[in-house]
Parts: sequence; C-alpha cells; structure tokens
Amino acid sequence: MRKKFTIFLVVVMLFSLTACGNSIVGNNKIIADMIVDLTGTNQEIANNILIAYFSRAGENYSVGYIEKGNTEIVAEMIAEQTGGTLFQIQPVTPYPEGYEDTKVIATRENESNARPAIANKVENMESYDTIFIGYPIWYAAKR
Repeated sequence: MRKKFTIFLVVVMLFSLTACGNSIVGNNKIIADMIVDLTGTNQEIANNILIAYFSRAGENYSVGYIEKGNTEIVAEMIAEQTGGTLFQIQPVTPYPEGYEDTKVIATRENESNARPAIANKVENMESYDTIFIGYPIWYAAKR
C-alpha cells in the first residue's frame, strides 16, 4: 500500500510540473526514472501498467504553439521507462487550437462542474494493476 501511495504522489508531482511549460522536461525525465525505480521494469509488471492521459496541443500560454501537449510528453516518458500501455483520453468535442478559446470553454466547464463526454474507452480495464492518470492544469480556478 505504501508503495502505491508513493507512486501516486510521484505521478501527481510529475503531471503538476508539466503545467509549467517545456522548460521542465529534464525534470520530468528525472521523475519518470523514479517511477521505474518504484514500479520495476520486467515484462510481467509492464503488462499490468496503463498510462491514461489527456493532453492538448496547439497554442499554449507563454510557450506559443506546440505540436504535442506536455502531458503527452510525460506519459510517453513513463511508458518508455515502464513498458506500460499508453491510452490517450479524447473528448467527444475536441478543444479548440487557440489558448483563449480553450480557456473560455474550460472556465465555463469549471463553473458548471461539467464532465465532458469521452470519445474512447480502455479495453480490459480490469487487467491493469497500476494506472497512471495524467492531465494538464491549464489555470488556477476559484473554488
């Protein structure tokens, strides 16, 4: 139980750091390496790891236009280090490429406590023992 909690904390820290922009990719690699130390790398373990993530490319605050979202980059690092299976969470209605347009929608969703529909599903979810979930933190919202 302690090991799973530690892995959870490392993942939270890892994905939280991705909100700071591309300049911290080196730090994310260090944290991804820590995940390997905690999860192991043998094939039996790797078959039981799922890395589910939501990531948005396009125009991003302070870094400009990016081809690949930061959370996707980190998810790929974790998959590379653990041998786990990647699963990209995709909304039924994609977010716009523009940062300001996305921010308007995200604010509206936050204020209405919305849960956008997901377009795809993980097959055989019960076969995974360890699941990493990554998502971006676009801005600080009032609660």
